Amino acid sequence: MQDHRNSLIHDRKAVMSMPIKLLIIMVILSLSIPIVYSAMEFNQESMMDVRMDKECDKIIGCVREIYYSGTGSIRTIDTELPQGCELVIGGNDGDAYCIRSYYEGKEISKTYMDEPLVKFSEEIRISGHTKLRMMTGLVDNEYVIKVSIA
Repeated sequence: MQDHRNSLIHDRKAVMSMPIKLLIIMVILSLSIPIVYSAMEFNQESMMDVRMDKECDKIIGCVREIYYSGTGSIRTIDTELPQGCELVIGGNDGDAYCIRSYYEGKEISKTYMDEPLVKFSEEIRISGHTKLRMMTGLVDNEYVIKVSIA
């Protein structure tokens, strides 16, 4: 015949230690979830940065084409930005020579025009699918790129 007292004592110890085990599991989860979430958020931002850099490169390539083609040259290009992303082309002072990338309202990168060193005539913001019209021109005897939505 089996001794049931031993199994009852073992079951009672297991039941008593269960809340402690659950508490330890909850502490570990509560510490690891924010770390995992932060890593995923950083990864998402990095992926968007790569996609926007591709669009910046496309715009800069078009700028090079029309710059070396001379005054009055015109080209149109299609840009496709992911949801939550925005490019700001041109701006004031030093920003007139760059394209700024934003993801969910936060600036994540700047790409400066260095070759050719030419500025954009004014600031323009684009998001989603946009067709851009770019043209070279002179403003106050300065060679500029005029960008508009086609």
